Amino acid sequence: MKHFVNKVFTLGDLKARTSETSIKKYSEFQMFTELAKEFIPLLLTNGRYNHLWFQAAISILTGEELTPGGQGNSLPDLFWNQENRKRIEVKGLTTKEFENNSPVRVSASKFFAGNSGKTQIINLGDDWGAIRELIFEASYANNDYFMLTLTCGVDADEDLENIKILFVETSLLVDNLISERGVHHHTTTSGKKCKKMIKYPCTHADLESLKSSLGSI
Repeated sequence: MKHFVNKVFTLGDLKARTSETSIKKYSEFQMFTELAKEFIPLLLTNGRYNHLWFQAAISILTGEELTPGGQGNSLPDLFWNQENRKRIEVKGLTTKEFENNSPVRVSASKFFAGNSGKTQIINLGDDWGAIRELIFEASYANNDYFMLTLTCGVDADEDLENIKILFVETSLLVDNLISERGVHHHTTTSGKKCKKMIKYPCTHADLESLKSSLGSI
């Protein structure tokens, strides 16, 4: 997997570089995805569930060099076993966000919607330095890598091997965080100027800047 660090690639790219043993296991795994397409497509398309099959596919195609950790309980989403079980956080985004270079949410999920982290932020009032530190420590301090996957809103009928993956060292992701609150301006891949309001610092990555720092396979 070292070849894939700080790169943009697809499941198909992993498949093209894996072992015959992993290919055989992946072929068996595809029987599950085909059944899911027919009977329970939400397992493939809904972000509440699709991280489970996606992380299983990653594990198979890396010959279990990467293996699932767990959701919550202080466990990372993936372990990198051959790198002293380094911790990998997986975050989803949409194809539209990727193409529009939209700021992408990368902080701990507890800081979004009505989750517990919002209460912690509110309790800090206008102490933006303390808020920034709170978000940073909870989101980035204990993760070695981030894997951003275009799995949000995926179509069950599309070729799942075309799903893009951004595998990023946490240090590089941190270099591309939007560290201030307020309006963030970005430009889509088609050249359109856009803007987005960022409510809290260090919750989103500047995807336009991050992509420019990544290589391809």
